[in-house]
Formats: sequence, structure tokens, C-alpha cells
Amino acid sequence: MGATAGESLKAERVLVVVDGSTASEAAVEQALGLLGSGSARLILLHVTPPRLWRGKGGNLPLETREWDQAFASETLNRAAALARARGVKPERVMRVGPPVRVVLEEAARIGCDMIVLGAPASWEGWPLRSLAELVRDTAPCPVKIVSGEGGEHGGAGPQRGDAVPPVHPPGPLD
Repeated sequence: MGATAGESLKAERVLVVVDGSTASEAAVEQALGLLGSGSARLILLHVTPPRLWRGKGGNLPLETREWDQAFASETLNRAAALARARGVKPERVMRVGPPVRVVLEEAARIGCDMIVLGAPASWEGWPLRSLAELVRDTAPCPVKIVSGEGGEHGGAGPQRGDAVPPVHPPGPLD
């Protein structure tokens, strides 16, 4: 799916990965501009990594599983509100698993034309690859990476030197 110079890229099935960050909110805004027809689908995806991959500091008011579900639900609701404010009724998907694998599985399940996700504008010196880079390099469709400061890296994603934060050690899809 390519666009010529001066022609805007439009898609019928757009998957947006949301995590509650400023970058993912910017990704939702960018994705809304990519929707083609009035019947185009906007699918919001929140992925909770497996518990062993992350730790939580401090005390949580809920058990960790309930906290994860509440956070994912709140994140999806905020992103959905952005879409509804622009007249789009999004679909919401909440999954637990290795983030790259889950994003690719959902993209295949939906048959999406575009994946949009956010990445911080600059994380110089991070030696590991980010979720955004891993998805970009393995997705079956174009991937648009949007920075948290409202800018974008474009369909090619970050270039060498545009490091974004790691989500886990590099591995084959998870």
C-alpha cells in the first residue's frame, strides 16, 4: 500500500498500540487521520507484558492482576474517548503476552493495513531494540511510529541513532 508524493496514505483497518503514554495518545491522533472510508476500522490494542518481565515498585491498591486490568481498561477508554471525539467508534482489544508477538498476532487476525504506535522522541544510548523497532521490522504491513512530542518518524520508523526505549531483551518476536 503505497502513496505517491502529495497523496495521503489511507487505510481501512488500522491497529493502534496504546499504553497510556503521551506517545501512544499521539499515535491515536495520527491513526485517526489515516482512516480511509467511513467504514474504516480503528482497533485499539493494549498489551500487558507477562508478569515476570516487569516489576512494580511501591504498594498497589489492588492485586497485581486487577491493577493490570484496571490500567489496561483505563488506557483503552482514554484512547477510545479521543477517537469518539472525532466521530470514530473504535474497537478495543486487551491482551496479555509478549508485546511484539501479540501485536503481530492481532495485526494478522484483523488483516490490518497499517499499524500505528508511539515511541518517545529520543532515548539516546539505549543498547536494546524497542517494541516499535521490532514491530516495524517484522510486521506484514506498513508501520507508522509516532513520537511522544507530536512528531513522527514516518513509515520507515526510527533511523539509526533514533533510539527508543527497550521493552525487553532482543529475541525472535518475544
